[in-house]
Amino acid sequence: MSETPMENDSTDAELMALQLANANTYLDTAALITNPDVKARCIARATEAQNVVANWLLSVSGARPKDQVQKIEDGLRKLIE
Repeated sequence: MSETPMENDSTDAELMALQLANANTYLDTAALITNPDVKARCIARATEAQNVVANWLLSVSGARPKDQVQKIEDGLRKLIE
């Protein structure tokens, strides 16, 4: 059974929220780490996760009407909270 576009949006938004949660975990870890190499790796991983979300939002916003993009962004905010 194939997913409808709305189900896809929901799944994508959930995955992107997880990416942001991962990024936050890496940043929280980096704040606690004293080893500069490990701290740099944590920050790099956080940046990668944030870039995935940013690129996804750019791809979604170009392919969808602004009201749909706003709904997706709102859904991400709710999932993050």
